[in-house]
Amino acid sequence: MLAIGILEVLSSTAPPGCREGGGFIFFKKHILSILIGLLMLFIFRNLDYDRLFGISKLLLLISIFLLVGVFFQGNGAKGGAYRWIRLAPGITFQPSEFAKLAIVIYTASFLTRKQALLYSFKEALLPLLIVTFGIVGLILIQPDMGTAVLIAGVSLILWWVGGISTLKIVGLLLVLGVLGVIFIWMEPYRMDRVLAFLNPWESPHGYGYQIIQSLLAFGMGGLWGMGLGKGLQKFYYLPAPHTDFIFAVIGEELGFLGSVAILVMYVLIGWASFSIAKGAPDAFGKLLGIGVTFLILLQAFINLGGVTNFIPCTGIPLPFVSYGGSNMIINLTSVGILLSIARRKEINGN
Repeated sequence: MLAIGILEVLSSTAPPGCREGGGFIFFKKHILSILIGLLMLFIFRNLDYDRLFGISKLLLLISIFLLVGVFFQGNGAKGGAYRWIRLAPGITFQPSEFAKLAIVIYTASFLTRKQALLYSFKEALLPLLIVTFGIVGLILIQPDMGTAVLIAGVSLILWWVGGISTLKIVGLLLVLGVLGVIFIWMEPYRMDRVLAFLNPWESPHGYGYQIIQSLLAFGMGGLWGMGLGKGLQKFYYLPAPHTDFIFAVIGEELGFLGSVAILVMYVLIGWASFSIAKGAPDAFGKLLGIGVTFLILLQAFINLGGVTNFIPCTGIPLPFVSYGGSNMIINLTSVGILLSIARRKEINGN
């Protein structure tokens, strides 16, 4: 998947790269992100995942500090979004990416520590609600509803797997559904995304433009695709072809078969990851493995669903494929954590 991502990022960034200082600027940054991510994968693969249990609260505090700090030192993007902290000229970091992994580690450790008290609203569910939706709230006001939905979804899955009653989870889902409708209604651009999902052809030059161009890319690709590098939609027709909509570029250039190959790879990643989580030697390892697995798979589902108009578009990158340094590094770090759990399983002879 990394290899396909490297080729498609190079293919899809040639036009925008030329107007931003050279056709290889995005490609070089993408390669650097992968190298850093692989280094993190190696470090966490060789790190005993039990150490994360002891520093889970520290990681959570760091993520909160960074999410607050983005409003004071952050770099604004078009549309008034503040999601990045500038580390050096041309180098930024997205705190919400760190926060989603930190919240998974914290939740897994919390559920492990409170195993005997999960029936109690005051001792278990209330602290989880305050911490999780405090993080979600900070991300929503950036604004970044896609990542907020991702964190909320993974957290609810972890709570349910960890032992919180199904009735409470269903009640929370109903409340979050109502709140989600309110948040969508409050922002015109979010309403536009819903309208584009329902009928993009109603406004082909307005809110429906992006998804129509994405669907056209898949249609032009056919079964075999137009060939690597030969796609046309990336030439200023398809917005964000190297980030949120890179799967549409893959569909156009590698065709239906190339798109299915990507889906099969995610299925294999999910199968392997769940097998690792199931075989973890302790409760923390199982919950941590399940959390990082859903962190990857749910993100992939949201991206693929948005690009194909199966669900409303939310602006989430495609794991291991899309351009995006912070996302790439955190996803590869998550794989390192999974490998650490698998390594413990092998050491124990299971």
